[in-house]
Amino acid sequence: MLHILFNMYALYLLGFQLEAILGRVRYLGLFVAGAVGGNTLSYLLGGLSTASVGASTAIFAFFAAYYVIARRLRVDSRQILIVLGINLLITFSFSSIDKWGHLGGLAAGVIVGLIYAYVPPRRAWVQAGGVVGMIALLFVAAAVKSSTLI
Repeated sequence: MLHILFNMYALYLLGFQLEAILGRVRYLGLFVAGAVGGNTLSYLLGGLSTASVGASTAIFAFFAAYYVIARRLRVDSRQILIVLGINLLITFSFSSIDKWGHLGGLAAGVIVGLIYAYVPPRRAWVQAGGVVGMIALLFVAAAVKSSTLI
């Protein structure tokens, strides 16, 4: 329960800021990519025995994307690194937390953050294609893994 409360608090804090920077559509793209990225990595490396609940994979994507975008905008990003460090410490301190999910969300957030930060907004179709393409590749990876289980 505490884990979910922390997720909701992080979503509240980062969500408003990221939505203001990105807009609703790109914000939703980041959330979905982080959720799919984290849960796919958890599935690929943790297998069926790994329990995964909540939106923490997307929250970790928010941490990473916020950092990448802040660096691109030359904004002080030390605070998000401290928050990320604390969250990684918590992640690796409890065996019940899905480590691969958090790391997968973090990786997806870096990729989407790079797309949003370095592809100009006037090329929204390139940004959308990059995010949708990444999500599609993650689904393909999960499907391939699932096909080996049959």
